[in-house]
Amino acid sequence: MIRPRTAADASFRLVPVPRLPANAGAARLSTQPPCAAPAAPLSLRRSGHCYRAAWVHVHGEKRQKKGMRVTIKEGALAPNFTLVDADGATVELSAQRGHLVVVYFYPKDDTPGCTTEAKDFTCLAGEFERAGAILFGISPDSPASHRKFREKHGLDVRLLSDEEHSVAETYGLWVEKTMYGRTFMGVERATFLIDTSGKVARSWLKVKVPGHAEEVLEAVRAMKG
Repeated sequence: MIRPRTAADASFRLVPVPRLPANAGAARLSTQPPCAAPAAPLSLRRSGHCYRAAWVHVHGEKRQKKGMRVTIKEGALAPNFTLVDADGATVELSAQRGHLVVVYFYPKDDTPGCTTEAKDFTCLAGEFERAGAILFGISPDSPASHRKFREKHGLDVRLLSDEEHSVAETYGLWVEKTMYGRTFMGVERATFLIDTSGKVARSWLKVKVPGHAEEVLEAVRAMKG
């Protein structure tokens, strides 16, 4: 058993692993965070943000698994989800069949870009309704946060809570991000237009907010023909 000698070393346990075949080219020791089971996700919450790192042990070596990117292709069936809105009511995507649905993912309530985007969609909410489209916004914020966000800015968008970011992961939008030299996991801004049969008709990834709501509305109107 190799014991840590410094405070920095003490942040990880060194655990002996069985001898591997000579051709495996693997390390003989694996490291893991203390008190954590192998390959278990670690959740850290700092400054209002949630970070998740998955630790995968391969041939006795610790590696950080970055979020695997899933691409939802246009023409594919949109992955179903069931989430609660700001008032605690349940929304299931598959129950919206027969309607056009606009689902936009955003990182966080009441931040500058997300607030502008929500206000832009709010300004056009009546136009989306007249064009036959249902509008949803999704972020990892809680229903209580959504209520506060909605009331503060007079929003007319139904906001859904994806606190475990499982829907964002399914849609390939839970990604590694960097800000001010700090790396963390978060939601990539994106929008999906889903047709009446539940298939993805259009998708916008890495969205830039200015003019985006108008572009999505034009796509909805074009589908209504």
